[in-house]
Amino acid sequence: FFYCPDLTEFPDGLATLPKLVVFTFSSNYGLPKEEMQRGLELLNDGKSKDYIQSIQMANQPLEIVPDLTELKLLNQLVLQNCGIKEFETAFGKDFFINSINCSWNELEDLPRDSEGYFMAVQDQESVLFSHNKFKELPDIFNAKSTFKMVMVDFSYKEIEDIENGGENGTYRGINAEQFFLYNNKLGRFPKEILKANASISYLHLAGNGIEEIEEDAFEGDN
Repeated sequence: FFYCPDLTEFPDGLATLPKLVVFTFSSNYGLPKEEMQRGLELLNDGKSKDYIQSIQMANQPLEIVPDLTELKLLNQLVLQNCGIKEFETAFGKDFFINSINCSWNELEDLPRDSEGYFMAVQDQESVLFSHNKFKELPDIFNAKSTFKMVMVDFSYKEIEDIENGGENGTYRGINAEQFFLYNNKLGRFPKEILKANASISYLHLAGNGIEEIEEDAFEGDN
C-alpha cells in the first residue's frame, strides 16, 4: 500500500493475513498518525506475527512506534521521514534487526531494556538515525560485541555530548566498520569513544565545529 491519498483508516484485514512476510505501507498521507499506530499494534498481535521479516514505512505519518517485539523474525525496519517522536518500548538486547532506518524523524531519546540496550548491537548491516533531535549520543552499543556492525549513522543532529561520557563515565563504546557523526555540535574530539576501546575503522566527524583535541584523545586498545 503506497501513495493512496484517500486512505483514512488502516485496513484491519492486513492483520488477518496468515503468512505475510514483507509489509510495505508508505506515503499514505491521508491516514492519521494515530491510525497508523493502531495498525502496527494489530500487526504485532496479528496472524502473521511469526512470519513478518520486513516493515517498510518511509514517509508514512506516525508519531509513536508501538511495541513490535512479538514480530520475532523482523530483521528490516524502515521508518524514515515519518515524524516519529518516540518508541513505546525497546526491542531489547536479544532482538536482532539486520537493518534499521529511522532517519529524518524527531527522536530525542530511545528506550532501553534492563541492561541499557535498545536492540541487539552486533553484525548489523546498517543502523541509521541521522537527522533527528538527539542532544547526546545514546549509549546503546557495546565495544565488546562479538561481531562488527557495518554502518552506524547519527549524523546531522544536535548532539553536543556522549551519554555516560566524561572522565569517570561508563560509556560502553561501539564496534562498527563506519561510524558517522557528521554535522553535530560536539565542539571537541569525543575521546570517550576511543577510551571505551571502540573498534572503528572509519570515524566521521566533519562539521562538528571541533576546537579541541585533548592529549589523551587517542588512548585506548584500538
